[in-house]
Amino acid sequence: MMVPPIGILAAWQYYRNGHVDIRVAAILCAGFLAGGLIGGRLSNSLSNAALEKIFGFVLLIAAVKMIIGK
Repeated sequence: MMVPPIGILAAWQYYRNGHVDIRVAAILCAGFLAGGLIGGRLSNSLSNAALEKIFGFVLLIAAVKMIIGK
């Protein structure tokens, strides 16, 4: 519940200080919106077992990247 109000206030401060590229921010927002919509629909169509396997695979990839350091 606290992320949107705090995030908006932080983003506003960064924007006021000239640290935000509006074009890049718009692309990121569109990507988050599309990704959330597609991801939500996809997750509702998959079984729990499939979601657990996908989540485990993503965690494994993240762990390997952290161990390798790249």
